[in-house]
Amino acid sequence: MVKSVAALVVGVVMLVVAFANLSRIPGWADDHGAIWVYLGFFVFMSIAGRLFWNGADELVKRMRG
Repeated sequence: MVKSVAALVVGVVMLVVAFANLSRIPGWADDHGAIWVYLGFFVFMSIAGRLFWNGADELVKRMRG
């Protein structure tokens, strides 16, 4: 259960950090290249979403059963 809660918390923190810096992404894309910045953003959001949903699904499964 600790792993599920940790995954959920880390996923939420990553998502909050991503959304807090959303307005900076175009500037980073201008400075470092659009492909790399948006690819990195996609990977970061994929990892954050996966952590969040893995934790949330496991906690819901434990609550039901």
